Amino acid sequence: MIRAGGTGRPAPAGLTVGGRGAKLCGMDERNRWHVMGTGIVTPKGNASTLDAPAVLLEQFAPIARDSSPLTVPFDRSVAVGRAAYRSCDLIHDAVEQALTARKRPLLLGGECSLIAGSLSAAVDRIPNLHLAFFDAHGDFNTPQTSPSQYLGGMCFAHVCGLFSTGLPWRAKSPFPGKRAFLIGGRQLDPGEDANLQRAGVLRVDPLAEEALEPLRKPFERAPLWIHIDLDVVDPSENFAVSHPVPGGISFARLTTLLGELAAIAEICGVEICGYQPASDPQRALPSRIAAALAPLLN
Repeated sequence: MIRAGGTGRPAPAGLTVGGRGAKLCGMDERNRWHVMGTGIVTPKGNASTLDAPAVLLEQFAPIARDSSPLTVPFDRSVAVGRAAYRSCDLIHDAVEQALTARKRPLLLGGECSLIAGSLSAAVDRIPNLHLAFFDAHGDFNTPQTSPSQYLGGMCFAHVCGLFSTGLPWRAKSPFPGKRAFLIGGRQLDPGEDANLQRAGVLRVDPLAEEALEPLRKPFERAPLWIHIDLDVVDPSENFAVSHPVPGGISFARLTTLLGELAAIAEICGVEICGYQPASDPQRALPSRIAAALAPLLN
């Protein structure tokens, strides 16, 4: 039987894992991250997203030190919606196991919908957990407000409890909107702004000079989960995304913001979403993505 991370617990069904697990938070700082390939796509999403984890892993695997990365499978032989639901369940199991073993998850996605699995595992195990959600979009539609009915554009609203269909949510209660912050969100659909207000989610303009000042007090020494859809970066620099929106931040600005968050809060988990390898045949972007995240990972 395959076992994960040296914890003595069996790996969740369907996951592949190898090596001895990394340690986290107040233990061996050299081995604090547990890297997970979490490719997932929902109906109407871009299938190239499924190939992103393997490409990104070349840049991020070294931070795992002596623990081997874990891969969450996506079953391409079944309907996409069913496969996405199942993968989110497996992501929940993987994050739960990592946190129980005092490892810090680094999820390489994959579509933003993976948050339905990751955050549901984290919120019940980390008291007072906060969420910084970087995205060019809101991902805060519901089936009632979404023009496209694209589930990936509803995942943030899903975890905050605005609807419950299409994706799993295994936490005891929804993630509190008052502890969630949308950083970016420069293109919202009609209805998303009202949804965000109803949930209590604060919007943050990452281009503002003191962008994170409103977060300094709530985030100070607080546990923080960071979700990064790479389309928050302007398409002039990050061109390999499925829904590019002009007017985003630079990679350098993303690095600065992540460094500020790392100085304020205790980073408990990070997930990277939205990279489309099919649009980057020369693989120009993975090293830039890794460099932008260095303040969180080093």
